[in-house]
Amino acid sequence: ARREAEEAARREAEEAARREAEEKARLEELERQRKEAAEKQRIKQLRDNWKPKKMFSYTEYNDEKGEQPRAAWMVPKKVEEEYDTDQWPKKEVVLYPPNKSLPSSVRNDPDAPHGFWFYTDPELQPDEDDTEWIPQECGSDAPFTVCLPGEEPPRGMNILSGEWHMERPSVWPPPNKPKTYTVHPPNSAPPMRTSPSDEDNQYGVWKVGSGFPDISDDDWNLAEVLVYDKGHEPQNIDPTKPQGPCGVRRGAQPDKNGKYDPKDTWFLLPGEELDDDEWDCNGTWILASDDDWPPYKEPPKKAVVNHKDNVHGNDNGSGPEKAVWRGHPQHIEAGNFLPCHVLAYKKGSEPDTIDPSKPQGLWGLAPDAKPDSSGNYNPNDIWYMFPGEDSPDEDWD
Repeated sequence: ARREAEEAARREAEEAARREAEEKARLEELERQRKEAAEKQRIKQLRDNWKPKKMFSYTEYNDEKGEQPRAAWMVPKKVEEEYDTDQWPKKEVVLYPPNKSLPSSVRNDPDAPHGFWFYTDPELQPDEDDTEWIPQECGSDAPFTVCLPGEEPPRGMNILSGEWHMERPSVWPPPNKPKTYTVHPPNSAPPMRTSPSDEDNQYGVWKVGSGFPDISDDDWNLAEVLVYDKGHEPQNIDPTKPQGPCGVRRGAQPDKNGKYDPKDTWFLLPGEELDDDEWDCNGTWILASDDDWPPYKEPPKKAVVNHKDNVHGNDNGSGPEKAVWRGHPQHIEAGNFLPCHVLAYKKGSEPDTIDPSKPQGLWGLAPDAKPDSSGNYNPNDIWYMFPGEDSPDEDWD
């Protein structure tokens, strides 16, 4: 009887422990459901009260200046490989509340880029006026993430998301990563490559108009240029760097790898133009290294140099260019000078070999010399140093 009583007491204690565990689990489940319902209600309240607001999107920012991005682009790896994200400008975007869709006028406007935004840590608090919800503690430099057009935000209960658009006028799409091309003389295109690799067959030729000087291909050098696709040029191109349009001959066909024959890939020199029916412009080239410019040796121009007292008038129009001597012996009077016909080479276009027995020297322009409306300079502003003389004391060009 004693053993039966002990066994009954044990079973009763086990049953009580089981009921206590079940009650504890039931209460924990109720608390979880309550918290989940409260979280859903809180997020619903955020969505119902969140107002459209403008903010800047960044790809990078200056932390030393205390510049904190309000939103950051979500850049997939495929985009990083194609686009130069360091060149993306800071853009202002309008974030719409999660419970509101973009206006149809924006959604259907091809010039107004739009997409999705999301926020993965929705600890948002109302501002003083209780009209806008702003992030307080977000644990990241950019609390809001802006998806590129066509990209989807991640899914999940704790993700607050909505739509955005960029106000017009907008520069879109952003600049892509440039390709490097080697440009050859106009009539010396390299053979077509058959490799599908982007590193191969990046070649083309300079294309010049009918008014361009007749320069032998032997007097041209190879030049490395960076090519941006049309519409993807960076906004901060240095205007002092040589640049121009590039494209392909009208009617040219690419090979199976999408590559064009180098002789059909044209690069226009700065200032050169072609008729639209001659070619298809598909981008912009920018010189990669200043050492490659100019890519040709300009032919020399003819000039007539004399003592400054023998050069009359300011006209320097038709015929050889008139100029004056500098650094000549002072004891020789102007009447003893005769017009001297010379060939003037631009800097960087000098011939490889110059006969040392021939009189030669430097030439340039006087300080602050300005051309007239026709591009001609006053003869007294065109200086030719007497043979054996160095540069003048003045800051000349």
